[in-house]
Amino acid sequence: MNHKTDIIKIGACLLLVGMLSISCNRLKNAIESPSLSILASNQLAYGDSTLVVGQTITLNANIVNFPYSIDRITWTSSKGRLNTSSGNIVVYTAPDEACSVTIQVVASGNSGITTTANLLFSVIIPDIPLTPQNIQAVATDNAIMITWDSAKPSLDGGYRIFYSDSPTGGFTGYKYNVDVGKKNSFTLTTLSNNIKYYFAILAYDTSSLKQESPLSNPPMYQIPKDTVKPCSPTQFNITVNADHYFILNWVMPADADLAGVIVRRSTAGFPTINDGLEVCSGNITSFVDTTVVPGIEYFYSIFAYDEVPLYSDPATRTKIYVP
Repeated sequence: MNHKTDIIKIGACLLLVGMLSISCNRLKNAIESPSLSILASNQLAYGDSTLVVGQTITLNANIVNFPYSIDRITWTSSKGRLNTSSGNIVVYTAPDEACSVTIQVVASGNSGITTTANLLFSVIIPDIPLTPQNIQAVATDNAIMITWDSAKPSLDGGYRIFYSDSPTGGFTGYKYNVDVGKKNSFTLTTLSNNIKYYFAILAYDTSSLKQESPLSNPPMYQIPKDTVKPCSPTQFNITVNADHYFILNWVMPADADLAGVIVRRSTAGFPTINDGLEVCSGNITSFVDTTVVPGIEYFYSIFAYDEVPLYSDPATRTKIYVP
């Protein structure tokens, strides 16, 4: 009889030990804090613990090692705004001031056990992006490629190009603008040849402040490339006046973008645009060459040029004065 009683007591003790062991393991697991992770980490341009004023992010409460079903998950923040105070996932908006923020999540189980996790953020006011520098332009037919040095705009910002076919200033003075994103080169197409275009560029950020740099200043301009050279001057003629000087006359071509003419002279044959002596240039239709010497034959070439400049084929004449 006593023997059976001892067996029953031993069994009861073993059962109690087993229950205590299970309870201890559950308690051990329960007191491990849940982890709080941030979804879409690319939203945090300044690192995992820094936000920009007014920035909105998504937070996810990831509960691990919790042995019981969860009755409630509660969120609180020391500053800023949560779109809700419960649930695994919430949206948080940082305050409009530089400060430190603590976000806390508390998970409660149906056993009455709770566990807590905290997340600390620094909220900053970002620097205004720097104005793009070293702006360069290369013209092609009906287009122009613009390049500039990266200004490192904050967050996932970019650049905006303002341009117009007349000199101007300020944002509202430009007829056109294009957002080119993070690129630091861009080709504007469908432009008109023989037109001067004026350009300015700014950098911007994508923070809630929507900050923009000052426009590049002064605006720079480039004449898109004209691929058609002007026509040659006509009726090129040389006569001699009473002082024995050569009088040169010609008729200008009718090109719309004509800028002028260049007359070059040589005693060794008709000069090209790159050799001989330049005797005159400009938007003129006659010239008196007072540097000629009697008895020497002179070869003259006259070239029309446009604003690019492109040069026409030469019109030529030769002349020798014999007293």
